[in-house]
Amino acid sequence: MRRTLRLIFSTSPRLASGVGFLVLCRGVMPVVMLWALKVMVDVTMQQIGQRALEIVPLAQAGIILAVIFICNGVTSSMLQVMRQRLSSRISERIWKLMHKKSMMMDLSRLENSEYQNIYFRAVNESSSKPLSVLYSLCTIVQECITGLLLGAVLISLHWSMPIAIIAIGLPLVAIKVSSSRSMFNLQREQTISERRKSYFSRILTVKEFAKEVRLFGLGELFSDRYDELQKTLRGQREELYEKNVKREALGQVISTIGVVGLAGIVVWRAIEGDLTAGSLALYFMAIQRANSTAQGLMGNVAALVDTKIYLRNLFEYLDIPVDKRYALPDEGKGGKSFPRPMKRGIEVKNVSFKYPDSQREAIKNISFKIEPGQTVALIGPNGSGKTTLVKLLCGLYRPTSGEILVDGVSIDDFSANDISDNVSAIFQDFMLYNTSAAENITLGNVREEMREGQVRRAAENAGVDALLSGLPKGYNTTLGNLFEGSEMLSQGQWQRLALARSFYNERAQIIFLDEPMASLDRETRKTLLGSFRKIVQDKTAVIVSHSEETIKMADVVIDLGAL
Repeated sequence: MRRTLRLIFSTSPRLASGVGFLVLCRGVMPVVMLWALKVMVDVTMQQIGQRALEIVPLAQAGIILAVIFICNGVTSSMLQVMRQRLSSRISERIWKLMHKKSMMMDLSRLENSEYQNIYFRAVNESSSKPLSVLYSLCTIVQECITGLLLGAVLISLHWSMPIAIIAIGLPLVAIKVSSSRSMFNLQREQTISERRKSYFSRILTVKEFAKEVRLFGLGELFSDRYDELQKTLRGQREELYEKNVKREALGQVISTIGVVGLAGIVVWRAIEGDLTAGSLALYFMAIQRANSTAQGLMGNVAALVDTKIYLRNLFEYLDIPVDKRYALPDEGKGGKSFPRPMKRGIEVKNVSFKYPDSQREAIKNISFKIEPGQTVALIGPNGSGKTTLVKLLCGLYRPTSGEILVDGVSIDDFSANDISDNVSAIFQDFMLYNTSAAENITLGNVREEMREGQVRRAAENAGVDALLSGLPKGYNTTLGNLFEGSEMLSQGQWQRLALARSFYNERAQIIFLDEPMASLDRETRKTLLGSFRKIVQDKTAVIVSHSEETIKMADVVIDLGAL
């Protein structure tokens, strides 16, 4: 609870305090409104009994009543606006925390199925819950104030009235708590099925799947699977809803019978002549309001407990351990600095690696050494672990066993920023960014200001300068097909752009090229070979390729199949 409140007040202390203050103010309003209404009724009945019209007392009572109703309406509107603002800021803060957490995890954790479950629950169940904690706490205080004032009113009728109100509300509150718990448990049980449903929806709607869905006629298959899963999940929810509604209806019946009984006592006292007309109206409304306040109070206490349970999903995600490389200080601030220049090179010592949820070792007991300035070709059959090894060398994965050293220092001891300053790469599954052509290239090193000459050199070395210069807005043209005015590239052109991105960081000492020419035609490959030689001559390079032409550039060939 403290952690949630710290999150709320650190997000916006002013708004959080304002919401709390207004909620407390509104706790007094119901009793004040009842008092004003009683005054109005008594003044009116008195004048009816006297058969005389006195404007001043009526006007005074009317003004008091109007002012109180206006204050109630104004505070309600202000509270609504401030809650909306605070809710938006909390949602933004939580997404920022979640994005930061995601960026600080190693790649293998992101590929873990249990992590995906935790993330899914955090996103779908918890992003709006922190504000509910503040509102529930404030509402509890508000209803305590209202309940105490109403209790004081009802005690004047009989000492047992407040106790009776609480007893009447308890069964319904117990039922609501049970219903909320059962719904939480069902949602948690449905996490995997909901993720699978979301996956089927992605297959049917995103462009990455569109070609095969249409060509192989997969639309009906996955649509049916989505519908079947949706029907099953909906059936489970509706069955629980129906059960909960029946139980809550029973609770309402019990509560209503109790309220009617208490109202009967008030009527009896009025018939006996103990109450004025205003008092009769006051007690009627006080009983009704006290009953709803008692139920609201106990319900909010239960909701607060349930919200805390839901927030466990959010904090479970935020408490996932991060890769220490992302928490290390930058170079020159106390962390181990990446050697510049490298003197002893890279050493892979008895490295093995297993993917999450897999029993098979993608790499097993691999050892070799790369000298500074050496160009190494990694070869081997499909599935021998070439791409996995490149990701390990980039620090994206941690070895299951063994270690990777740079000049005798474990790669785990360098900060992520230090690694990205000294390492560049193009991966086999390179990404397409729907930004400008220039920015697509400069994403290879965002820690330095963009230099147009450097962008041009990277594009020229990748053989893509002429293409980008010929676009409608040149290097300022937005690429892709997500936004208006964009230009789409072919797969081979995208690959050359990804190559330019990997070439852009001229400070990088190590460059990894994973199938760098897989999507290129023969003539383009020949043109790029000369650029490769020029780029890697001053760097330590690791090239994954099945191309004999590319492999010939290497000083050393490492066959992972043989290792």
